[in-house]
Amino acid sequence: MGAPDGGSVTAPSGPNPVELSGTVFPGLFGTQIAFRFPTSIRTEGGFERRSLLTMAHYRNPAIRQLKDQQVRYMPRDVRLAQIERAERLVHELDSEGTYHYQDLCQKITEFRPELYPDLVLSGEEAAHDLRLFIEDLSDSADIPADSCNEEVWTVEQLSRQFNVSTKTVDRWRNRGLVSRRFLFGNRKRVGFLRSSVERFLARQGISADQVCGFSRLTDEDRIELRRMIEGADVVVEASRPRALEQLGIDRRRTITSGSVRAWLSITAHGSTGEAASRVGFGDDAAAAGGLLADGADGPRFIGDAIADPITGILGFTSLIDALLDGRRDIVDVSLAGSAALLARSLDANRIVSR
Repeated sequence: MGAPDGGSVTAPSGPNPVELSGTVFPGLFGTQIAFRFPTSIRTEGGFERRSLLTMAHYRNPAIRQLKDQQVRYMPRDVRLAQIERAERLVHELDSEGTYHYQDLCQKITEFRPELYPDLVLSGEEAAHDLRLFIEDLSDSADIPADSCNEEVWTVEQLSRQFNVSTKTVDRWRNRGLVSRRFLFGNRKRVGFLRSSVERFLARQGISADQVCGFSRLTDEDRIELRRMIEGADVVVEASRPRALEQLGIDRRRTITSGSVRAWLSITAHGSTGEAASRVGFGDDAAAAGGLLADGADGPRFIGDAIADPITGILGFTSLIDALLDGRRDIVDVSLAGSAALLARSLDANRIVSR
């Protein structure tokens, strides 16, 4: 199944349809699956995009209430100061400790409330909710990234800076990395101050050099990786084809001669052709696949790294289909190709304008 810019989606055929956001794709998979994609929220500066992977909800309603009050009633400069104090507080918290809500509130707002005098939060709970508090207050303040007096990295830029995956960045956020929302041009996106990243790494006890070295495999690592693959029933792998070649791993030989029953390979732009060597992320791959909406100031994204969840769902259903049929199979799914598949079947402008 072809796609723009060299992308590809290879999926087993089947008699049953798959429904994506109200649209039926007949004959793609052997199992009928329905799912919905999140729509964008229109804001004055464009379209707000929320990450689906991290910290979706406040754990304590009192912190959420505090956020709502500050966003509604406090001037922008006051909120900016509260963001700075909240981040300092996050790094002071002990995950094993306990904290009174009134003390936390006073350190952030410089005002001691009368509400909830008996409310006590665990350190882990407080840190989680204060990171959300910081992100939501920064969202309300419409902070241009280029107005900061230090570097600001998007998820993708941070990933490239330290040579880690974007999923690793999401795991860092769940482990305590403070993020904010910035305006990058007309788009509002999650971003990270350089100082926030450095504080996080220092608290984790690792240096920037150690982070960048995580992807370097020793000979022992390579042997262990091949051993794990050869003993697996199913392999799910996301890399460019040359990465497997450099590791001496042959997918076809592994699946025909070993215990591996199915191999799901996820790439940015397909596993063959010139585009196979290109790096890709959820946003640029969606654009390569044509999954965009027209806006007054040009094309717009219709979701946060939307090619990622689409590819995951297509890959998963294809993998299950192969396993249920009892056949040994290699399933190739690309981000750009998955986005192209959805773009051909949906009116992106209609979705975004709702």
